[in-house]
Amino acid sequence: NKLKKVRWWFHVFPIGIGLGTAIAGVALNLYGNATWWCWFSPLSDSYRWAFFFSIVWFMGLVVIIPSMFMLYWHVRKQEAAAAEWRPGSSQEEQFSQ
Repeated sequence: NKLKKVRWWFHVFPIGIGLGTAIAGVALNLYGNATWWCWFSPLSDSYRWAFFFSIVWFMGLVVIIPSMFMLYWHVRKQEAAAAEWRPGSSQEEQFSQ
Protein backbone atom coordinates (compact mmCIF):
# COMPACT_ATOMS: atom_id res chain seq x y z
CA ASN A 1 0.00 0.00 0.00
CA LYS A 2 2.91 2.36 0.72
CA LEU A 3 4.34 1.59 -2.69
CA LYS A 4 1.15 2.69 -4.43
CA LYS A 5 1.49 6.13 -2.83
CA VAL A 6 5.00 6.71 -4.17
CA ARG A 7 4.88 4.59 -7.32
CA TRP A 8 4.29 7.52 -9.63
CA TRP A 9 7.52 9.15 -8.35
CA PHE A 10 9.41 6.15 -9.70
CA HIS A 11 8.09 7.08 -13.14
CA VAL A 12 7.97 10.88 -12.95
CA PHE A 13 11.46 11.41 -11.53
CA PRO A 14 13.55 9.50 -14.13
CA ILE A 15 11.40 10.61 -17.07
CA GLY A 16 11.52 14.21 -15.83
CA ILE A 17 15.31 14.16 -15.45
CA GLY A 18 15.74 12.59 -18.90
CA LEU A 19 13.37 14.96 -20.65
CA GLY A 20 14.73 17.97 -18.77
CA THR A 21 18.33 17.36 -19.78
CA ALA A 22 17.35 16.41 -23.34
CA ILE A 23 15.26 19.55 -23.88
CA ALA A 24 17.94 21.74 -22.28
CA GLY A 25 20.56 20.15 -24.54
CA VAL A 26 18.51 20.90 -27.65
CA ALA A 27 17.69 24.45 -26.50
CA LEU A 28 21.36 25.20 -25.76
CA ASN A 29 22.58 23.49 -28.96
CA LEU A 30 24.86 21.15 -27.03
CA TYR A 31 24.55 18.01 -29.11
CA GLY A 32 27.28 17.11 -31.52
CA ASN A 33 29.08 14.16 -32.98
CA ALA A 34 28.93 11.13 -30.70
CA THR A 35 32.66 10.67 -30.75
CA TRP A 36 34.47 8.51 -28.25
CA TRP A 37 32.15 8.53 -25.25
CA CYS A 38 29.53 11.27 -25.23
CA TRP A 39 26.95 12.89 -27.44
CA PHE A 40 27.69 16.41 -26.16
CA SER A 41 29.92 18.51 -28.33
CA PRO A 42 33.52 18.88 -27.07
CA LEU A 43 32.97 22.59 -26.41
CA SER A 44 30.32 21.89 -23.77
CA ASP A 45 32.40 20.08 -21.18
CA SER A 46 30.74 21.79 -18.22
CA TYR A 47 27.30 20.80 -19.47
CA ARG A 48 28.48 17.23 -19.87
CA TRP A 49 29.33 17.20 -16.18
CA ALA A 50 26.13 18.98 -15.19
CA PHE A 51 23.72 16.86 -17.24
CA PHE A 52 25.32 13.44 -17.00
CA PHE A 53 28.00 12.94 -14.37
CA SER A 54 26.32 14.98 -11.64
CA ILE A 55 23.24 12.76 -11.89
CA VAL A 56 25.36 9.60 -11.84
CA TRP A 57 27.35 10.77 -8.80
CA PHE A 58 24.19 11.92 -7.04
CA MET A 59 22.55 8.54 -7.49
CA GLY A 60 25.69 6.76 -6.35
CA LEU A 61 26.37 8.84 -3.27
CA VAL A 62 22.91 9.80 -2.13
CA VAL A 63 20.80 6.82 -3.19
CA ILE A 64 22.84 3.65 -3.71
CA ILE A 65 25.35 3.86 -0.84
CA PRO A 66 22.77 4.65 1.87
CA SER A 67 20.51 1.92 0.47
CA MET A 68 23.33 -0.62 0.75
CA PHE A 69 24.00 0.39 4.36
CA MET A 70 20.29 0.09 5.19
CA LEU A 71 20.20 -3.34 3.58
CA TYR A 72 23.32 -4.41 5.49
CA TRP A 73 21.92 -3.32 8.84
CA HIS A 74 18.56 -4.95 8.13
CA VAL A 75 20.18 -8.29 7.27
CA ARG A 76 22.44 -8.04 10.31
CA LYS A 77 19.43 -7.43 12.55
CA GLN A 78 17.62 -10.40 11.02
CA GLU A 79 20.63 -12.65 11.53
CA ALA A 80 20.92 -11.54 15.14
CA ALA A 81 17.25 -12.31 15.71
CA ALA A 82 17.61 -15.73 14.07
CA ALA A 83 20.79 -16.56 16.03
CA GLU A 84 18.84 -17.46 19.14
CA TRP A 85 17.11 -20.26 17.23
CA ARG A 86 20.34 -21.92 16.10
CA PRO A 87 21.23 -24.84 18.31
CA GLY A 88 24.58 -24.64 20.09
CA SER A 89 25.45 -21.10 19.04
CA SER A 90 25.18 -17.73 20.68
CA GLN A 91 24.90 -14.32 19.12
CA GLU A 92 28.43 -13.36 20.14
CA GLU A 93 29.88 -16.37 18.32
CA GLN A 94 28.04 -15.54 15.11
CA PHE A 95 29.28 -11.96 14.78
CA SER A 96 32.79 -12.45 16.12
CA GLN A 97 33.89 -14.46 13.07
